[in-house]
Amino acid sequence: MSVPDDILLFSGFALAHAAYSICDAPEARFLIPLFMAEHQGKRGVRRFEADTQEEAITTAKRHIEAVDGTLDLWTFSREGSMVTADGSRTDVLSLDASSAVFSRRLGVVQQFRSAFHPEGFALLGVPIVTLDGEELSDERQTECFRILDQGFAMHPAAETVRRIGA
Repeated sequence: MSVPDDILLFSGFALAHAAYSICDAPEARFLIPLFMAEHQGKRGVRRFEADTQEEAITTAKRHIEAVDGTLDLWTFSREGSMVTADGSRTDVLSLDASSAVFSRRLGVVQQFRSAFHPEGFALLGVPIVTLDGEELSDERQTECFRILDQGFAMHPAAETVRRIGA
């Protein structure tokens, strides 16, 4: 099953919004987890603040459970880290997305370099795309990235977000 273009476009837009939200952070600060939704032609953003990142993410996930299947489109973006193939740890923006008519869950994981790095903020490489937690084939990854990139470019601040290797 392929991922609908509208989910990929909206996810690209949300990824740009998340990246822009932290691209000029003056110190090591996490992205405040953010939920972006579109319903009946209207877009909205809700940020989940809490004492810890874990609490904010847990609260956001409860919100998603309550609204999943009722919105035309939704995304949930947060910051985390992952271990790369060479065993090093890297910062990532993680995004989940779905819609009322799509019963599966799209995942997008984008490596980045934080703003307080000597060379400044940048998104690194192309994102990893998953469907229900399973990584897509190289061919499907490439097609999804092309559409995600179109959605990314739709964000008004997309050109201010530095990207390396995309």
